[in-house]
Amino acid sequence: MTAVLPDRALLRDWRTASTLPALAEVYRQLHGLAPVLGTPWQAVLVTGHAACRELLTDPGTWRVPDAADFQRLCGQAEADRPARHGVNQTLFHLNGTEHTARRRVLAPFFTPRALAARTAVVDNVVRATVRDFADRVVGEGVADAVEHLAGPIAGTVMCSLLGVSPRDQDFITRMAADLSFVEELAPRPSHLARADAAITELYDYAGRLIRTRAYRPDGLLAYLLNWADSGQEAHDEVVRVLVLMITAGVSTSISVLASTVLALCRLPGLDSPPAEFVDECLRWDPPAHMVGRIAERDTTVAGVQIAEGTLAHVLIGAANRDPAAFAEPEVFSPGRTQTRSLTFSAGPHYCLGAGLARLQAIQLVSAWREGAAGLTVAEEEPPRMTGPNFRHLRRLPCSADHRFLIGS
Repeated sequence: MTAVLPDRALLRDWRTASTLPALAEVYRQLHGLAPVLGTPWQAVLVTGHAACRELLTDPGTWRVPDAADFQRLCGQAEADRPARHGVNQTLFHLNGTEHTARRRVLAPFFTPRALAARTAVVDNVVRATVRDFADRVVGEGVADAVEHLAGPIAGTVMCSLLGVSPRDQDFITRMAADLSFVEELAPRPSHLARADAAITELYDYAGRLIRTRAYRPDGLLAYLLNWADSGQEAHDEVVRVLVLMITAGVSTSISVLASTVLALCRLPGLDSPPAEFVDECLRWDPPAHMVGRIAERDTTVAGVQIAEGTLAHVLIGAANRDPAAFAEPEVFSPGRTQTRSLTFSAGPHYCLGAGLARLQAIQLVSAWREGAAGLTVAEEEPPRMTGPNFRHLRRLPCSADHRFLIGS
């Protein structure tokens, strides 16, 4: 069976939807067609939860796009851009034994035991930042939760993990914003230029850290430098991990934290356990809505024949709203138990830092309920990025209602 081709208007809406309700309607219409759909650019859109999970958990049939794939699909000039070359060297775009070996090096910092040891640090960062944010709202009337809450939490937690000065969090959050563009589908030239400049800055930053030994001995960077050989290889490995941690770790955490604040202000379930509330936020508004896979051989998914070398857009955001997997997917309902969302992927490329991102959001829910529950979102539809992959909140202005002001 060949794939059904959605009409161009629906594909346009998928790429440009600027609000979560508009995107949810696009996903509803895609689900009404088929779990695997065709495109005019010869890729396939995979929307069904079961089909998405199949692609993510079968590395023998599906691989992540690597440097050679980008060269084939996008051209040599695009593949050679500094940002694309830098991101292609990370776990994002490695397969097989090379991916397994690199992942094994980083894994000790993300085990349940390591996360448990980091919980107090995360809790202190979150609670202090929530207090500062609430004070800012009271003092200024309106404050942006992306800039003054989500960014500082994610950046400071990452500085702690890496073992660098917390003063570097502004730089790290700026790098996260600029580098995330390279993972978007058909990014704008101006966005790619920002990503290229960010890679150059990261190389300089890594060199400065290594030369001045400006890192703690118990952090991830010190661990990597002890593991890697000296010289250029050690420098390159630090840069690869910085790119991974900033693009996957900081950008993801900022998005998750901002979406959690929006949910706390607008959606039901405030009395549910924090972990359940966060898990539903992750399903409802994932930090990334799409990942790519390449068919290693001719195959069939959901009855659709797919040729070797075909690019598949695995629509995580659509899978998380598949009515075949989630009862009433359009309803925000903490405590769902029937199906696990694919927000952090599945299989060998399951997000290594998922536990850390989730921990930050859980601590935020608790701290918000205790110290910021009277804050509200000051815009009806806060603006979002409009690429088909990233729908991050670009800003989230918050203000205080009269009860909060009286209580403060």
